[in-house]
Amino acid sequence: LFTTLRPLSGARRGPAVDFYGVDLTHSVLELFAGHHITMKVHLEGQQIRLLGYPEDLNTALVNLIGNSVFWLEQSKTKDPRIDIRFRWQNKEAVILVDDNGPGIPEEFFDRIFEVGFTLKNNGTGLGLNIAKEALARSNATLAFHLDFKGGTRFEIRFPSVRKV
Repeated sequence: LFTTLRPLSGARRGPAVDFYGVDLTHSVLELFAGHHITMKVHLEGQQIRLLGYPEDLNTALVNLIGNSVFWLEQSKTKDPRIDIRFRWQNKEAVILVDDNGPGIPEEFFDRIFEVGFTLKNNGTGLGLNIAKEALARSNATLAFHLDFKGGTRFEIRFPSVRKV
């Protein structure tokens, strides 16, 4: 919990740094390697260096992937998978995190980022809000795709990136 909350602590972190989001994502996926879920990272186009704080992206990805793993296992989804796609779009890095699980019921779409809101029996209702706030510290955004069918899709956008 402390590791997850550290990016929000207000501690001085120095200037933003360039880092490879794809490399960081592979490291996060290793945390979930014990689950029987196919997890892949897709790079659409050239490798992208992000400008921000790696721990912010780490916090968001651990939360998003952790939620996907939870719901894929809870729902006993056949052939469960999580796909993370990196693409360059209008001078922004777009990171899509998709799963083929049960999705989020429509009646909860407008509440998923609220502190305290959870659909898990023992959930805290903090995860998605923490992910969104952490990314904001890197001038990045987190959004939920309402129209995604066949699971759940979240989108992370980093506005300050460089193509390599």
